[in-house]
Amino acid sequence: MLLLFKPWRTLQELKGEATSWREAFESEEFSPELLMIVKNMNIENECKDARDAHASLVREQRAKPHMF
Repeated sequence: MLLLFKPWRTLQELKGEATSWREAFESEEFSPELLMIVKNMNIENECKDARDAHASLVREQRAKPHMF
């Protein structure tokens, strides 16, 4: 998310040498608007994961022979 929402030209501007990516992200203060965008991006990914899991389950069920 830092790559998308924090202005930078070099990786050192995103995080220091001794700082982890998590620490750099957590220390950054994002506007409420950007936080909402990040939340929506997470929701979109969760929906895609659920869609893919459901599609996989449907394919798996269709591949099984039907027994009456």
